[in-house]
Amino acid sequence: MGQEYNRDGQPKAARQGLATVEVRPLAKNWRDPSFEWGENLVDWQETPHRDKRYQAYATAQLPSNATLSGALHDSALIMLYSHSNGQGGNQWIAPGNGVLCGKQYTNFDPDVDLSLGDFTENEAGQLYFVNFVGCYTALDDEEYGCLIDAAFTAGANITGGFQEAILTGDYGEMWLDRFYYYACVEGITVYWAQYWAAEAVKARFDCYGGYDTYFLKPWYRRDEWLVPARFGWAN
Repeated sequence: MGQEYNRDGQPKAARQGLATVEVRPLAKNWRDPSFEWGENLVDWQETPHRDKRYQAYATAQLPSNATLSGALHDSALIMLYSHSNGQGGNQWIAPGNGVLCGKQYTNFDPDVDLSLGDFTENEAGQLYFVNFVGCYTALDDEEYGCLIDAAFTAGANITGGFQEAILTGDYGEMWLDRFYYYACVEGITVYWAQYWAAEAVKARFDCYGGYDTYFLKPWYRRDEWLVPARFGWAN
């Protein structure tokens, strides 16, 4: 029998003999090792959020295509913070020449690349939110497709990315720290978490650094929230 969920998307506890085992949705986060990220991205999984938490991992390296594919199939939250090839529809993964893309592109290499367009509809139906933190990750591209569209079709209930280039370093660290603080500690909606995270960047550096160009798909789910911890459901 598969995993059962409550009406709010929280997993029901699994029974093992007479013991009840809490099932905590997985949240997996990766970043380019040359970037920094906010304290709250690493530590928010240890803070009780209302009454449920994610079983979260934050890794200062990029995933291989096999690792990322596995995570897309078993996780509730995914965050990828990396460069793109300077156009929409892609982000770098490991090794250095690996690409995550919305569809297979001309020189697609199945040994290192991963195409979300190769997923069947709702194949990753337990995914709740995928956060593509990189330049142009919300844009559709003729060569690479569209990450947020392909992730939604694959099963993610909410996806987000940026419509313009973003500054990394202190700017990215600030945005990530504030986004996950607002979304997972304060418990406000995804839309308002990204909004106030961009405002925090503006207040600190006197410019948005591209973080005011975040776009959520589908727009009608912008008022969803990340806590209490939950799995996704079939779109």
